[in-house]
Amino acid sequence: MPHSGGDVRAQWSRFLADTPVVALAITAAAYLRCIRNEFVYDDNEMIVHNPFLGAWAMVWKSFVSDSWWFLDPHNLPQSAFYRPLQDVWFWLNYHLFGFAVPGWHLALIAVHLIVVWLVFKIAQELTSHRWEPLLAATLFGVMPLHAQAVVRLTAIPLPMSAAFETAAFLCFIRGGMKRRWALILFAFALMSHESSVIFPLLLIAYAVIMQSSPTESIRDALVRVTRETWGFFAILAGYLGLRFWVLGFISEQHFANRMTFAQAVMTLPSVVALYLRLLLVPWSAGPEHPIEIVSSMLSPDFYFPLAIAIAVALAAVFVFWKAAPPKLYLFWIAWMAIGLLPVLNLRNFPPWGMAEDRYLYLSSIGWCLMVGEIAVSGFEAAPFARIAAVSGAAALVALYAGILLHIEPFWHDDVRLFSVSAHRFPNSWLSHFQLAKALKERGDLEGAEREYRTALDLEPDYPIALLNFAALLEKTGRIPEALEDLRRAVVFMPQWKFNLRSYINLANNADSLGAIDLRESALEEAANLPGGQIATTKTRAQIDLKHGDLADAESLLLPASREDPGDVEIWALLATAFAREGKRPQAIDACQKALALNPGQGLREVLDKLLSQLRAAWNADSDRAVRDRDREIL
Repeated sequence: MPHSGGDVRAQWSRFLADTPVVALAITAAAYLRCIRNEFVYDDNEMIVHNPFLGAWAMVWKSFVSDSWWFLDPHNLPQSAFYRPLQDVWFWLNYHLFGFAVPGWHLALIAVHLIVVWLVFKIAQELTSHRWEPLLAATLFGVMPLHAQAVVRLTAIPLPMSAAFETAAFLCFIRGGMKRRWALILFAFALMSHESSVIFPLLLIAYAVIMQSSPTESIRDALVRVTRETWGFFAILAGYLGLRFWVLGFISEQHFANRMTFAQAVMTLPSVVALYLRLLLVPWSAGPEHPIEIVSSMLSPDFYFPLAIAIAVALAAVFVFWKAAPPKLYLFWIAWMAIGLLPVLNLRNFPPWGMAEDRYLYLSSIGWCLMVGEIAVSGFEAAPFARIAAVSGAAALVALYAGILLHIEPFWHDDVRLFSVSAHRFPNSWLSHFQLAKALKERGDLEGAEREYRTALDLEPDYPIALLNFAALLEKTGRIPEALEDLRRAVVFMPQWKFNLRSYINLANNADSLGAIDLRESALEEAANLPGGQIATTKTRAQIDLKHGDLADAESLLLPASREDPGDVEIWALLATAFAREGKRPQAIDACQKALALNPGQGLREVLDKLLSQLRAAWNADSDRAVRDRDREIL
């Protein structure tokens, strides 16, 4: 018997409501535009210029080192970040796609789509409205503030950890044997991003708000919650122990952040107000949100955003207290608040990155679920409920998607990214500095000089800007000005607590300019830092090789190779020195020792090429010797 038109429409309606197909399709369509984007900002340093990207060391070293270990494997930690699965992700993407950027973008979009699907499933478990899961998942998929997390490739830790956390939450609320999977997924989340430490609090909030009953005593509730969540705290304790073993600390203040604890507390209202604005006003999303440090409770930057945050909180209590499912609204608010906790420790972030769109990735799940609940519940009471619900949802999704499509190109390339930031925030020295670097890379030296000068007008004692500007001045032949900036950089670097690599770069720049005294000052400062002795030895050897002082380079490197035989760079430099001295057997031996230490992909290619040339020359010499001997016999 043929189906009537009404039956077909009903079937399609059920299919659309009960599956996330529409949410996934709209999200994928919105993000496909970004596959034309290039590597930007940290992508270049962590991916493109990472010498270990294709090596097995990228995998195993990631679990015993911080996330920036590849900058100097012999002087760790290089950062306060322990995210081993991030490095594994980069390694895997490189072996799948090489440096073909579209593949990297598609892989990150796939992770975001997984989270969209999980949001849909969570909404199905916790809500009673049929269309709410689809609306919440679609809003989450095209939320404009997610552009930074989904388009910027080095932002993968937050979508990745959120995918593991939402999957773990789904397993937890379904109960039974699936909770064992929740424990494993939580461990993966912790290895993706440190913000996952708050996940057990989310489970406690669910157990207390959603599972409690009026007849349950406080003691019984505590026993129940403890029994259900103790395993997650055990895994968290193990992770914190591992993190301490790898980094030497659990958490520390960022070297460039000079905020006192009191200033951090007084600046919190501004940050919270900013995050509320990003959720409420989707077009405010963007690549940068400078935060002014507040030093007085009498400042409008303290009491005004504090008043806004309190007003929003009171309004939420007033509106939701009498709502149909008050527990559900309370849980969504708790989800948003708990998700924000890790990013409110402001002193852990650099002063130019205390607030970012991507930090809201997990919290925004609670926001989208709450908005979906409000929208569907509100439209049900409307005179034309179905028409109103469909029209309102479509308009909201269209608004989000339109803004997202406008924001995505911000991350197309470094010039576009930092041009937008500098235009939006002309007082942001970091935006002008990064734009100058991008323009210099593109060959626009005039534009780069203009932006460097602007950056230094805003932050005159930033050493890296001085170093980069000096290199630009050197390139354009203005040596005295370049030397002046290098000298200023040497003075200011200790105040910024810059790392060993910065001093090494400064020494190399000074050597290029012929400033021997400045080079020696930088190397002396470097030698006093952890790992500085061996680093300065290698730098001096590199400088000797550059100037053709092969014997001096060899005299530095041979003792260093005996002192640290596991340093691949020492053997690579020795191989270069021996090869240029014509000592082919020693050069071949040094090459082989370097290759046996599993160097990064870039260095391995250089060593392979050098070894091939040495062997070819050795074979040619051997053939020539045989011919000469035969000639003598004849």
